[in-house]
Amino acid sequence: MSSKLKLAIVCHPMAALALAGWGVMYLARTEFLSHHAQAVGMPWSEVPVQFQVLVLGLIKLTGGAFVALAAALLIMLFVPFRRGERWAVWAVPAVAIGCCVGLANAMAYVGSRSAASPPWTIMLTAPCLVVIGAVLSLPGRAPGSDA
Repeated sequence: MSSKLKLAIVCHPMAALALAGWGVMYLARTEFLSHHAQAVGMPWSEVPVQFQVLVLGLIKLTGGAFVALAAALLIMLFVPFRRGERWAVWAVPAVAIGCCVGLANAMAYVGSRSAASPPWTIMLTAPCLVVIGAVLSLPGRAPGSDA
């Protein structure tokens, strides 16, 4: 196994673990985060109970999705990716980046329509690691090939 592929096998799990950590944090929430309070313009205690139920449900849905995504990525990484199955080299970054693009879209939507300042640094960590891992895991060109 090449050193580039070994480094890719480090970057991808780090991204998956970051997503899992974010997911677990969201699953454990009992109220929204400070940037959510900025978005709605009120503290959690002033949000009507019916909306608290809905917002917490959506937060926990997001958390569960990130934990499931992380589990799927780790399974793909430690079974087919590690065996060198070509589909996994493409599937891991496609699935992770696809999910992160959706999250970035939601964050940009809320950020552009409210006073909220979403946590962009945290959100960009996972896709950056995935892109680095993807570039490192791409198969190299054969010497003398024109492709």
